[in-house]
Amino acid sequence: VFFSNTQYGTQTNRHGYFKIKNVPLELTELVIAKAGYENDVFRVKDERKHIALQMTKISDTANSTMQNEARRFQRQQIAERFSRLFFGENVTKCKITNEKVLDFFYNERTQVLEIYAYAPLLIENFYTGYRIVFVLENFTYFALGGKGRFSLKGHTFFRQMVPQIDGSLSVWRKNRTAVFQGSLQNFLHALAADKLTEAGFEISLARFSTADRGFVNVGAVMLSQIIHPALQHEDRFVIKYPDFLEVRYHRDGEMRTSWLYLNKDYVVINSSGKTINPFNPFTVHGEWANQSFSRLLPRGYSQTPH
Repeated sequence: VFFSNTQYGTQTNRHGYFKIKNVPLELTELVIAKAGYENDVFRVKDERKHIALQMTKISDTANSTMQNEARRFQRQQIAERFSRLFFGENVTKCKITNEKVLDFFYNERTQVLEIYAYAPLLIENFYTGYRIVFVLENFTYFALGGKGRFSLKGHTFFRQMVPQIDGSLSVWRKNRTAVFQGSLQNFLHALAADKLTEAGFEISLARFSTADRGFVNVGAVMLSQIIHPALQHEDRFVIKYPDFLEVRYHRDGEMRTSWLYLNKDYVVINSSGKTINPFNPFTVHGEWANQSFSRLLPRGYSQTPH
C-alpha cells in the first residue's frame, strides 16, 4: 500500500490493516496491489481518518487466457526486450527480481507487443540506488513503421537501498543529481522559485502542427503570463496557459527540448514545485517523454536530494 511515485507506503498485516504516518496532504493517489487481485488506485481526501478499501480478485479464467496467449513466444527473448525498453541506457544496472510475474501477448498482424504483470514488479535500480515496487498497468510496444515506440503506465513506490560496497552511496547521489537536473521536477521547482534562468531553462508557447508533423514555437512568454499566486494560499501557485509550453534546457553546450501540456484547465503547485492536484496533471513530449524508467526519482526529491 503506497502513495504513487513517493516513498510513503507500507504493508498490511494479515487482517488487511495498515497505517502510513506523516503523509503530506497534497498526496491523494493511494495504490493498493496484491498478487492475484486487480490493482486499485483510490483518491484519499484531506480528512485522513479510518478508511475501508476493497479489492477485486482476478478470475482464474482471465489468468489462464493470458498465459495461453503468452506461450506463443519465447519468454526469455520478450523479457530481454522489455528490460531494454523499460530501463533504457541503464539496463545493465537495473534488475527485475520477480520477472516470472510478467506475461506477454504479441499481435503479428499489427506488430504490437503487450506486457502484463500478475503482481507488482520488484525492481533494484543500482544506477540511482532505489529499490522500487512498480504496479504495471499498461506496457504496449508498437513496432510498425520501422521506428519502435512504447507507452507505459503504472505506479511506483521507492525505498532507498542500503549500500553494500564502499562508495556506492556517493555514486548514487551523483547519479540522482544528474537525473534531476533538467527534469520536469527540476523545472517545476525552478518555476515556483522564479529561477528558471539560473536553472538553465527557457520557455515559450507552442502548438502542434499537423501539417508540419511537429511542434511550432509561437513566441516567447513571460513568467507572469503562465503562473500566479493561488488565492487564499500564500505558498501555492496556479499554472495555466493555452496549448503547449515549450521548455528548453541548456546543459554542457547542448539544448534539450520538451513540450508540456496541461491535462486540466490549470495545475496547482506549492512553493517547492510539487503538484497539489497530482493525479495525471501533465502530458509530456520530447526529452521528458523519452526518459527511461531507470531515471525516475520519487516525488518530492527536490526537497530531499539524497
